[in-house]
Amino acid sequence: SSSSSSSPSSSSLMDRAVESLKNAYSLSPQSDKFAAYYGTTLIISGREEEGNRVLERWMEKELRNDDGATATVVDHDDDDSNDDDDGDKDDGGYGHAASKGEGGLKASNQQKGTQVGSDGENRALHMYVGFRLGDVQPRIAARHLEVAARMELAARDSGRASVQLSSIFYRLGRAYRAMGDLDAEKECYKSAVSQGVWTSTEQRPGYLFPGRALPSSPFPHINRTLKNDPKFHDVWRLVSMLEDSSEEIEEEFRRFYSSRHPSLHEDNENIADHGSWRQLIFARNGRLLPQMWRGAGKDGSGDKSERMNSVLANEAENRGGNDDDDNHDEKAPALIEDFPITRQILMFMRKDLSSHLPKGSMEFSILASSSHLRPHCGPSNHRLRLHLPIILPRKPVARIRAGKLTLEWEKGKVLVLDDSYDHEVRQKRVSFHFSFWK
Repeated sequence: SSSSSSSPSSSSLMDRAVESLKNAYSLSPQSDKFAAYYGTTLIISGREEEGNRVLERWMEKELRNDDGATATVVDHDDDDSNDDDDGDKDDGGYGHAASKGEGGLKASNQQKGTQVGSDGENRALHMYVGFRLGDVQPRIAARHLEVAARMELAARDSGRASVQLSSIFYRLGRAYRAMGDLDAEKECYKSAVSQGVWTSTEQRPGYLFPGRALPSSPFPHINRTLKNDPKFHDVWRLVSMLEDSSEEIEEEFRRFYSSRHPSLHEDNENIADHGSWRQLIFARNGRLLPQMWRGAGKDGSGDKSERMNSVLANEAENRGGNDDDDNHDEKAPALIEDFPITRQILMFMRKDLSSHLPKGSMEFSILASSSHLRPHCGPSNHRLRLHLPIILPRKPVARIRAGKLTLEWEKGKVLVLDDSYDHEVRQKRVSFHFSFWK
């Protein structure tokens, strides 16, 4: 039988998941776990109104104190005369705390906002909803992340270990940004610093690796002390490879872009506030992108397509769904074949440096003329990004700021960025990006 008939489609899998969770929720309507899973899955499947109702019922139940009184997630100011009406009109009842002031994200001795004394399961459920809906329904995600933040802060303050605070505040800030509430985003970061989650609003990674932090520098390549650091030996080795091959990489990109007119990945995080930002992705989070690699040989020779297809199939199975390119012509040459030099560098990184540079990503980053990427941070303090500019305007000069330092791009010269620092980019440029965990 064909692959399409032997494996269910993503939509049918989602329908089955919704039906299973519906049955479980019907049998246990008071279960916080089934309410969170069912409501979230409904929203992801496109049934937003149903999902909202399920999550709101769960929140209403959870926000009742032991004496039956209802507490609020948001610490409202004195002016509460029209809060309910405004909430229903503007955000479906999902107001958020940070825009009301920094205090809205503090743990409370009176357990304001939620029953913070409950076990870790409810904290995990709010994180689940917030993490899953961040890119789909950021307003709903923000409310659950606010609750999760309060519960985690209370757990930490009562002596229970908490390793999720950085990730919660990182995602909460992203949710506010996706909502277009930049004031709330800033207040969120200030609140995290005041609560001791981060030491500075300029460096706010989503996950802090305890005891394994990178030497703190937004641009490690200009930090002389890092040049002789053994942990950075492979970084400088890769930098040399990229710079030595910059002209070939540029030629490969120009030829491919002008002849193939590829479909590019758009900015789905609302980072570009002027112009546009798109990407041509080869690998992301250690996984090869099937659209680029289908039919290619794993070792760069092009004669092991069966092995490569098996690798891609296993990666797709591990993701729990089918690839985005089910209709790909298996007889057509892989798109990566248009990038022989670029491919060699990536495979060298994956094969020879995999024990030191895991979780690698590689893409061309294309920023249109007069574009601006608003200040943002990467997901971890244990990751570095290598930027190789291959196309730059003569004027105005393209710049990148990270922390308090601003540098100008230089064609063919690699810029090493610790993107856990707040950074932003201005002006048109095409650059070739590597990222890896170090």
